[in-house]
Amino acid sequence: MIFDSLQQQDIAPRTLYGCMAAILALTLLASWLYIFKVPLAEASHLRQTRELLQGKSANRDLIAGQIVVQAAEVNKLRGQVYGSSSVLPLNVQIAETIGILDRVSQDHQVRLDSVTPGVTKSWPLFEELPFATRVTGTYFQLYAWMQAMEERLRPMVIKRFSIRPTTGERLLAMEIEIVSYRAGEL
Repeated sequence: MIFDSLQQQDIAPRTLYGCMAAILALTLLASWLYIFKVPLAEASHLRQTRELLQGKSANRDLIAGQIVVQAAEVNKLRGQVYGSSSVLPLNVQIAETIGILDRVSQDHQVRLDSVTPGVTKSWPLFEELPFATRVTGTYFQLYAWMQAMEERLRPMVIKRFSIRPTTGERLLAMEIEIVSYRAGEL
């Protein structure tokens, strides 16, 4: 009907077909822009995101292993900086330090004559735990004892010491003031 009425107005069929093709093209373009373009773009984005997440989940085990290794390294370094028992209460820290001195003495056949804890001094970032210690042994035993003690009580400082021979045997008596450190409050 519409086609017949348009033919009576002397419009060439070729022009009519061209207009119909243009209307069809505009309709397809509008449907593409308003209906299909956004959902297809979202689907493409979701596909890319899924592929990215699958790649990251494959690396998850590798990353978890690296985190465990790094945490162990941090704990090791923390132990070197703050000592092995920096989080213990003061009285437990003192008892543990005396226990370490006793074990080191037994390991090196040195007689631990006395250990007297001193007055704890607090500084802004750390606390000093002094110990007046007296041990008896040969020169080489005392030397090995001091090396082992220094390694086990990190961080620590020897503030003063004196060595003198004992009567009778070929042993030396060493009096030493050891200061062990632990992290304090800010």
